[in-house]
Amino acid sequence: MKFLKVRLRSGPGGHPILYPPEYQKAQDKFRVAGYVTVEPDLYILVAAEEGPETDALAGHADVDVLTRVEAEKFSEDNQPRLVKITDEGMVRYLEMKVRRGKMLTVQEEKALDPDDETPGFRREQILADKLRPLVEAVVGV
Repeated sequence: MKFLKVRLRSGPGGHPILYPPEYQKAQDKFRVAGYVTVEPDLYILVAAEEGPETDALAGHADVDVLTRVEAEKFSEDNQPRLVKITDEGMVRYLEMKVRRGKMLTVQEEKALDPDDETPGFRREQILADKLRPLVEAVVGV
């Protein structure tokens, strides 16, 4: 499996995004892993199995072939890991409890952990987090 980092260009007048013609001809052969913005450019990262369509796209000037590790690093370097509130009521409740000097329970502390499943805060996934399931789906690991 290869990962292809494809730079997308603006079309005439700067409006529509233009994909390389090699991508458009065989886009059903590629699995889109995601999009990454590196100002001022937009990239699409695709996973592809070996084949003539992949080789044709890999030969385009706006395409770089990456290993999985390089693809993860590209994502990590260019995408912020944001934390978002998933349960505003819980967050406000915890804030009020802490302001009053009350101790939090273990379950309440879990709500403050963005990597825990408990509603409260959640760390959003970036492209690097989605690559392993994509590889497993394509390769059948």
